[in-house]
Amino acid sequence: MNTAISVYPVSRRNHTSYRSLPGAPGRRERLAAIREAQRKAACSRRRRLVLACVLLFIVMSVTLSGFRAPQAHTQQTKYYTKVTVGLDETLWDISGQYYSSEFGSMRAMIREVASLNHLDGSRIYYGQTLIIPYFAE
Repeated sequence: MNTAISVYPVSRRNHTSYRSLPGAPGRRERLAAIREAQRKAACSRRRRLVLACVLLFIVMSVTLSGFRAPQAHTQQTKYYTKVTVGLDETLWDISGQYYSSEFGSMRAMIREVASLNHLDGSRIYYGQTLIIPYFAE
C-alpha cells in the first residue's frame, strides 16, 4: 500500500484547501497509515524506555555495590599463646578453640598456625607445643 499522501492546493477566495490527486489513497487509508506509523513509533519509544531503565539499573547496581555502609568494626589485636597438644587432639580442634572471623576462614587460620610452627601439613603429636594466634579487643 502506498502511504505517501499526494495533495495539491486549490485556491478559493481567501483560503487554500487540499484535495487528493486522482488515484491517491482515500481518507481511511491515510488514517490507517497514520495510526500504523503512530503505533510503530509508540513501540519504538517503549523499547527505548525499557532499554534505558535496564541500563540505569545496571549502572546504579554497579555503582552502589562499591559504596557499602561501613560496618561497626572494633579494633581487634592479634595475640599469641602457647598450647600443648593433648591426647587425640588435632590441629583443627585446637585452632577451632581460638578461631574468630578476623582470620577469614578456618583454613586460613590452620595455614597460619602451620607456618608459625614450621609444620608440614596439619600433622601434630601428643605433647608438642604450638604457638596459636588469636584476636581479642
